[in-house]
Amino acid sequence: MTPVVGDVIWLPYQWKRPYPGDQQKIRPCYVLAVAEKDGIMHVLPITHTKPSPDRAARVIALDPAVAYGAGLDAQQNYLVCDEYNTFKRPTKNQAGTVGELKGEIASTIRDCFRGAMLSTPRVAVKGPPKPGKAGA
Repeated sequence: MTPVVGDVIWLPYQWKRPYPGDQQKIRPCYVLAVAEKDGIMHVLPITHTKPSPDRAARVIALDPAVAYGAGLDAQQNYLVCDEYNTFKRPTKNQAGTVGELKGEIASTIRDCFRGAMLSTPRVAVKGPPKPGKAGA
């Protein structure tokens, strides 16, 4: 089955920020959004590592029953809302879909992601100077 929003799939997630005890590896990820036109999807990572206190508000501790229903193991699972990776959506033969997080938990995840993106500082990156402008 081709992944859709709400699915939990296994992907080679690369952390954008330091996350204690974790690095790039194949891990379960939550499919947050899929652009149907170009097949690009955004995923949030799921980890066993408890978040640091400064990140706790941007991480969801998944209830064990919810995690089990999504095909995750019995250890405590945390869904990280303040970063994501972008992938080309795999075909149904490539996808490692293990379960899904839908309904109330999906709404909680969207709200957490939205809040995290609004509260996370952004760094402005300037492009090259335009010809004829000072410093060009």
